[in-house]
Amino acid sequence: MVLPTLLRKLHYWGSLVIALPIAVIICTGVLLQLKKDIAWIQPTEVKTKARELAITGDQIQLFKTDNVVAPGANTIADLGVTSLESVEAIVPTYLWRHRPHGQFQPPHIDEASRVDA
Repeated sequence: MVLPTLLRKLHYWGSLVIALPIAVIICTGVLLQLKKDIAWIQPTEVKTKARELAITGDQIQLFKTDNVVAPGANTIADLGVTSLESVEAIVPTYLWRHRPHGQFQPPHIDEASRVDA
């Protein structure tokens, strides 16, 4: 007579252990289905203009310091730079390895962008 009572209690508690996670899954599923309809589940979205949010974290870091040149600061001419080079003068020094037939092509005498001769 003890065995049937023990099996009945085991069946009772086992069904509760199995039913509880299933009940949680069903409740969360219902809440997810109703989240757009009930405000306390998910509050309504606040629409903003894209220009209001167009700032990055890096820009915020830059705004923390003053980036205005002081009135008595040195200029480029004060540092000894007399003329700035143009892009046309600098780019060939970076592109010397991109010759038509490869990096190791011997330079030609008439090559206009020859910097490694």
